[in-house]
Amino acid sequence: MTITSETRISQASPPPLFSEVDDEVVMLDVISGCYYNLDPVGSDIWKRLQNVMSVGELCAALQRDYNADAETIQHDVIPWLDQMLERDLIIIIN
Repeated sequence: MTITSETRISQASPPPLFSEVDDEVVMLDVISGCYYNLDPVGSDIWKRLQNVMSVGELCAALQRDYNADAETIQHDVIPWLDQMLERDLIIIIN
């Protein structure tokens, strides 16, 4: 499925086990046995996805908080979300 700015997303349910270490999130997907370490920006996005939101809302919030232009944010965030969706770490809400 293609992720667009209108796509509504959230963490998978149930989410993988995760913990914050300093400003990063480490996760263990017990189903796949995969371990993930998110950098500070990825960790910030992950925490925001505890609530259902559109990709557009997510990008707008990141744009405000990181003082970056909308095109750069979308260019970086959508492929990251695609990877998270591919790994079943986030879900699309219809």
